[in-house]
Amino acid sequence: MKTDYIEKRLKGQMDYYSKKSAKCRKEYYWMSAILIVINATIPILSLGIESTGIQKYIVAVLGSAATIISSVMLLRKPKDLWIKYRSTNEKLKKEKILFETSSGKYKNGSEEEFILTCEAIMESEHTAWEDLYRNGKDKKE
Repeated sequence: MKTDYIEKRLKGQMDYYSKKSAKCRKEYYWMSAILIVINATIPILSLGIESTGIQKYIVAVLGSAATIISSVMLLRKPKDLWIKYRSTNEKLKKEKILFETSSGKYKNGSEEEFILTCEAIMESEHTAWEDLYRNGKDKKE
């Protein structure tokens, strides 16, 4: 019975959180790196702007691109999600190890407590995800 919950539910959820964490981390790093390059390039190009030169248009496009990337990062919140997914996965991993080794609160082999704890961790993550996208509005009391 110990492996039923782990095999049918927990491993799938842990894989999900691991993959989502990696995807959000990659998205955050790429968008941040591009934003840094764009923002570092704008002042350099601005030095050589002539009133009729094409550089002023390039600077304008780069400035717009930086604004768009920043806005997408604010909307999608890849850094916050990366941390949330990673944290949830680590918490589930810890509970799984404690349960499998009959350590801590699982020394008596309470599968029910293990399941309830894991489900509470996942529910907490889901609630935090909802709050993140609600942006603090209409929070449940």
